[in-house]
Amino acid sequence: MVSSTRSDVAGIGESDALNAGLSGDERRTLARALDFAASVYGEKLLGTGEPAYGHAIGLARNVAELRLDADARVAGLLFSIPEYLSDGEEKLAASFGAAVASLVAGISRLNSLRVITRTVAMGKDSQSQAEVLRKMLLAMVEDLRVVLLRLASRTQTLRWLSRGPEAGRRELARETLDIYAPLANRLGVWQLKWELEDLSFRYLEPELYQRIAGIGSWRTCRSATSSPSSTSASRACSRTAAASASAQSSMRSPSSPTSSPAPQSGARSPAGRSTSTASIRRCAPSRSISPRSTT
Repeated sequence: MVSSTRSDVAGIGESDALNAGLSGDERRTLARALDFAASVYGEKLLGTGEPAYGHAIGLARNVAELRLDADARVAGLLFSIPEYLSDGEEKLAASFGAAVASLVAGISRLNSLRVITRTVAMGKDSQSQAEVLRKMLLAMVEDLRVVLLRLASRTQTLRWLSRGPEAGRRELARETLDIYAPLANRLGVWQLKWELEDLSFRYLEPELYQRIAGIGSWRTCRSATSSPSSTSASRACSRTAAASASAQSSMRSPSSPTSSPAPQSGARSPAGRSTSTASIRRCAPSRSISPRSTT
């Protein structure tokens, strides 16, 4: 296994993304957090098999794209420190401040509910139970940045699973559709909501996803009712069809009588993601999130 280091990150341009909008002092704090995270995580793996340090980088990048503050980005990098250091919270408070330590502690509290959230998602009455659980998650956090960090973390997990082991994909996808995508919708974090739903649909209905992405058929979406996951994934299915149809339309000759103008791109298409995912995100409204704007 090849371990990641801070120099690797800087080499692929991640530092610029993580530092966007930060002051000089805040950038130096973030650099210290990167070094500290690399020293603690090393080559440790999360339960999904994803390298802890790689997950931290992806999580922090998602948070930076939401334009959250430096404390939230540092907390994203250090999300799992208490799991590896017995005095992790004390070290975080001493080195990075009480606000960062509080955010990381909040992430740990939400992570402790993973058994409950997955049990609810797989239950017979999952929809009503999931709504109760979503309300409980929002009520138990003092700072909504904690919920945004959790959403950013789940998005990174689903991205990694697209090139990681298939084991556990469906369980995480079902939990995401029932718990986390609706939370992102409730908080207005559209860029994460769309991707959470799209990736979950891909894992729950891989064959249908490929068919829709290939032909953009709304009829196929409507007729896909044979599996338990179809109802929950129908919105993602429809958006995949619409995005695929838009992509195919934009590829036709401008002189073709059947061609129509391609939708204006409102967000960059991240490298390495599927055409349908990138198209869906282009259709999503852009909204910046800050601690003051989430009430």
